[in-house]
Amino acid sequence: MGFLKIKYDPVGKTQAKKWKIFERGLEKKGVTIFFYVKTYRYGFNGQEKVDEISGQGNHYTAEFWEYDPRTVRRWNTDPVVKEWESPYATFRGNPIWFVDPHGDDPGEYIQQDNGDGTATTTKISDLGDEEGVDFTHIKGGEHDGQTLIESQATGQGVYMKSSKNIEGFTQRDGGINWNTIYDEFLQGTGPENSLVTTPGMLQEIMKSPQFSEAFKEYLDAGAPSKMAVNPSFGIPGAVKAGDNMTAQMVGKASYSFYNTGDKLVITIMDSKSVMSYSLNPIVKILPENWVNEDRGSSNNPVPQATTRQTYLMMLDIKQQK
Repeated sequence: MGFLKIKYDPVGKTQAKKWKIFERGLEKKGVTIFFYVKTYRYGFNGQEKVDEISGQGNHYTAEFWEYDPRTVRRWNTDPVVKEWESPYATFRGNPIWFVDPHGDDPGEYIQQDNGDGTATTTKISDLGDEEGVDFTHIKGGEHDGQTLIESQATGQGVYMKSSKNIEGFTQRDGGINWNTIYDEFLQGTGPENSLVTTPGMLQEIMKSPQFSEAFKEYLDAGAPSKMAVNPSFGIPGAVKAGDNMTAQMVGKASYSFYNTGDKLVITIMDSKSVMSYSLNPIVKILPENWVNEDRGSSNNPVPQATTRQTYLMMLDIKQQK
């Protein structure tokens, strides 16, 4: 019977001395054994440690950077251009709050195919920053016109068929509510295309029978990586929505689910137009361009001009053990 007494050598070589147990105590067997132990290579932010450069725990490498945790700065310039920030900055200056496992921090981007096997990526907003989700609108190449939704933690991504329901939309502030959106439609004011990510409205949508119907259909399908659902509304939907005025205002909408492994991204898209709010059955069967108003290039308000809203949810997925 025996055991190994191990002394750790920081350069990776481990010295082991074999001892043998006797009734009177310990007796050295007289053999010294040297061998290598493969230590854990990863540390801060899930990135690989490179202790040979700046000492133990002082340098990390990722796909897009070499990082020094002592200064919270990268060695190389950021491949994502951010006009408001130094190209050497990381984590928006806050490594405790934010994560960036690949070295190209989360957010909303435009990726332009250069036609020579390379691409230029520009960050255009902080959409997804706090949730660790990338939204990259592709210009050119195989996925031209699509948006890649990617988890920063898992690196798993799903392509949204079209960028048109997110790219260029105005992110609304925390005070947005159903009444504001409805009044803007009636008066022809406010953004033509709105992106809503604020908890207040999203929570009201999640309480609606339409959301429950769409979510159940998605789960019944086995929670695939991508799926579109179009729940019904009409008079029965209005009755079911009851006094949930957010659900009443959204009305009939299209739901899309994107599963990135650790995040479930849900987009709910609806539009407001003369046709959608008219109770006249004849209006409902006429061509849209005969009925609906368009803001066009006019700087003056156009009452009941068509508006589009995308409600964006980013939910954590908890795996059952």
